[in-house]
Amino acid sequence: IENEDIENNFNSKKLRSKGIDISFLLELTFELNLWEWTTWEVVKYLIKPITSLYGRCRFADIPPLSSYIDNANIFISHCWGGRWGDLIVGICSGARTNRKVWIDIIAVRQWPGNYCDLNFRSVIEQCDAVLVIISSYQMNKYIISQREFTELEAKEYMLSSEYNSECHKVMPFSRLWCIVEIYAALSLQKPILMKCLTFSRLIEKDSNSSLPSSSSSLASLKSTSTNES
Repeated sequence: IENEDIENNFNSKKLRSKGIDISFLLELTFELNLWEWTTWEVVKYLIKPITSLYGRCRFADIPPLSSYIDNANIFISHCWGGRWGDLIVGICSGARTNRKVWIDIIAVRQWPGNYCDLNFRSVIEQCDAVLVIISSYQMNKYIISQREFTELEAKEYMLSSEYNSECHKVMPFSRLWCIVEIYAALSLQKPILMKCLTFSRLIEKDSNSSLPSSSSSLASLKSTSTNES
C-alpha cells in the first residue's frame, strides 16, 4: 500500500506538471484562427493529428512546447462543445501573462490507454483554484440564415428541446465531468471562479503585446503538420 501511495503521489505531481502557458494558447489561437472552433474540433483536427506524429503522446509532451509547459496553478473546467475562442478569452481575461493552466486536452493523452491521466482530483488538490468557463450558446446559424425570427418565434425556439439540447453541450452544470470537477474543488475547499462570456470579433492581435513570442514553437508545429500532409 505504501508503494502504491508513493506511485500515486508521483503520478499526480507529474500530471500537474503538464500545465501550459497562456501566452502560447493565445498565440496559437490567433495564428491558426481557432476562435470559432469548438474544443472537440481542436482535439479532432489539431491535437490528435499532431500527437499522432509523436507516438500518440500528450500534447504537452511534444518537443516544440517544452518551454511553455510547467506546474499549473489554475485548473480549467470546461465543455468540449463550447467555442475554443470563449475558452481562451476566459482563461486570459484578467490573468498574468505567465499564468500556467491545466487543460485536459493539453495534459491528458487523447488516445486509448490514458487511465493514469484521469486523476483530476489530485491535480485540483495541487492547484490554487478552479476556473469554470461557461461558453455562450449561439442559435443555429443555418436556421437563422433561412429565416428571420419574430420575438415570439425566438422565445418558442428557446423553449424547444433542440435549443435545450444544444445548450447542455456548452453548460458545465449539465456535463458529468464538469460536475465531478466542481464537486472535487468544493470538497477540497478550493476557490471556484466562474466566467460566462463570449469573445468579440473585434479582437485583434496587438503587435506591441507584451506576451512572449511563440512563433518558433508554432513554426515547428506547422512544419510537422505540413510534412505529414
